[in-house]
Amino acid sequence: MKAMLLENGGRYATLFGIYKDPYELIKYVERKNYQFVSGGHKLNHIETLFNDCHGVAGYGEGFIDFGDNLHEVSCAFSYRIYDRTMVEELKQLIKSL
Repeated sequence: MKAMLLENGGRYATLFGIYKDPYELIKYVERKNYQFVSGGHKLNHIETLFNDCHGVAGYGEGFIDFGDNLHEVSCAFSYRIYDRTMVEELKQLIKSL
């Protein structure tokens, strides 16, 4: 994980999933015309994909977890994102799908 953070300037770490880069995951979803799910339901609110852990005791400076699955295929994913700007970029990309 440390090597990954060093490679991308400390922006994010991939906890699990096929795509190491969350932008690549979104491109895949767009190309296949798939939908994200959160909690087992088709995504109604984008915010359910993101769990903001800033200010939570024991998490240091904090981070935002981005993860769940896709509706059409099993493609579970989880990213820990430290860059708030990146989170906003990802949200905008998902909203545009």
